[in-house]
Amino acid sequence: MSINICDLCYDLVGEACYSSLFIEAGLSATSDYTVHVEDKHEHSYTQDITTDAQGDITLDLTLFPDGMFTAFSGSYIVTVTQVGETAVESVIVDGQDYSCVKLVFQEVN
Repeated sequence: MSINICDLCYDLVGEACYSSLFIEAGLSATSDYTVHVEDKHEHSYTQDITTDAQGDITLDLTLFPDGMFTAFSGSYIVTVTQVGETAVESVIVDGQDYSCVKLVFQEVN
């Protein structure tokens, strides 16, 4: 999954130590997608999901390697494709189309 440096990513801050992450996505409601998560070392992880009734995503963070999402992990690039496809789907947040989500985590106080 390759994102052009000029592509517009939506910036999202998640909270470390949580077991799930909600992403407003504006995709087709109750549809199957593959979410691709790439770390700063270009390691790629995937998770098949079904969007909710609003077309949004909830990632199950417990399905990723332990300790992957911390305040010290750097940023992640998240993209979405239809299951079995390679074309990146647009994520729509507040009416704006994004080709990816740039995700960082902060510590929970």
